[in-house]
Amino acid sequence: MSKKLYLPLLMALLVVFTGCKKMGPLSADYFTVNPNPLEVVGGEVAATITGKFPAKYFNKKAIVTVTPYLV
Repeated sequence: MSKKLYLPLLMALLVVFTGCKKMGPLSADYFTVNPNPLEVVGGEVAATITGKFPAKYFNKKAIVTVTPYLV
């Protein structure tokens, strides 16, 4: 590698490794589902999911997109 590539490569690695250090797996204690237990009515499950994220979990200007899926 030429010497010109070392600095940009180092900067890119620095951004990648420090970007998500605060974010870890969330505990199920932060979320609640209403009604509990869930019921299927006419092939659909009506539910309300309420959640709270810990303080300083995201950056101040973060945008969160939630996509539900069943497991």
